[in-house]
Amino acid sequence: GWTDRQLAAQLVLAGYDMSHVGDAVPWVQAGLGGVILFGRPPSDLAGRLARVRASSSVVPLIASDEEGGLVQRLKPLLPALPSAETMGRTRTTAQVRSLAASYGGRMRALGVDMDLAPVADLSVRGMYMEQTDRAFSATPSGVSAYAGAWQQGMRAARVAPVAKHWPGHGSAANTHDAAATTPPLSTMEQRDMVPFASLMQAGIPAVMVGHLQVPGLTEPGTPATLSPRAYAYLRSRAGPDRLLLTDSLNMGAIRLGAHLTPAQAAVRALRAGADMVLIDP
Repeated sequence: GWTDRQLAAQLVLAGYDMSHVGDAVPWVQAGLGGVILFGRPPSDLAGRLARVRASSSVVPLIASDEEGGLVQRLKPLLPALPSAETMGRTRTTAQVRSLAASYGGRMRALGVDMDLAPVADLSVRGMYMEQTDRAFSATPSGVSAYAGAWQQGMRAARVAPVAKHWPGHGSAANTHDAAATTPPLSTMEQRDMVPFASLMQAGIPAVMVGHLQVPGLTEPGTPATLSPRAYAYLRSRAGPDRLLLTDSLNMGAIRLGAHLTPAQAAVRALRAGADMVLIDP
C-alpha cells in the first residue's frame, strides 16, 4: 500500500549528525530506507535511535562506519578499536573475529545494525588506503582472511557487515577529493577483487561500490558507482539477493570528477544497477 515516493525512499541511506538524529524521524515515516550516523554520539544515542527505529512500520537500517583506527564513529560510547592495519599485523584472525563479535554486540545494543566495514581493499605502499591504515594486509590472501574474520564476528552479533570499496581501492587516489582510476580489469581480477570474491563466497550480505574508474570494466570517464557495466559484472558474481550500495555520493569523485549533484548521481546509480544510494549529511 505504499506510494511510489515511499518505495523510492527505501532506496536511500541518508547521513545524520548523531546529535540531531531525531531529524530523521519524519523522513523515516516517509519511507527512508536507512540512516547513517555521523558526528559525535550523545550519551543517550540508544534512546534516540529507538525513537527513529519505531517511527515506521518498516524499520530503517541504522548504519555506522566502524572500521577501527581513524574511522570509528561510535568511539566515545564504545571502546576504541585498533586500525585494520594494526589488527592485520598484531592479531590472529580468531582474535579479530572475537573482537568484531564483541563490538558488534555493543553496536546492536545501541540500535545500530549495519557496519560499513570491513575494508576489503589492499594496502598498497604510498596510496590513500595504506596511508590511513585502513587495510588489513598487502596481500589478497591476508585481506581475505582478516576481512572474513571481521564479517563473521559482526554477523554473529546480528550486525550486517558491508565489504568495501569494490572493485578495490588499494591502488587508487583519494576519491573524497577527485576522480580516481585503478589498474586495468585484468590486474584487478587477479589481485584487488580476490578478497571481495572470498567475502561474497562466505556470505557477506552487502557490498559497497567505490567511485573507481577501471579500464576494461567501466565506461570511459565513469566511476563504478555510476557504471551499468560495473554493476552487471558485480551482480553476475554477487547474485540477486546481495545488497549493492554506493559509496557516498557527496564525495569529490562525484561532485568534481563526474560533475553531478548527489541527487543526479543517485538517479544515475540506481538506473545503473545500485540497490541503495548513500547520501552524506
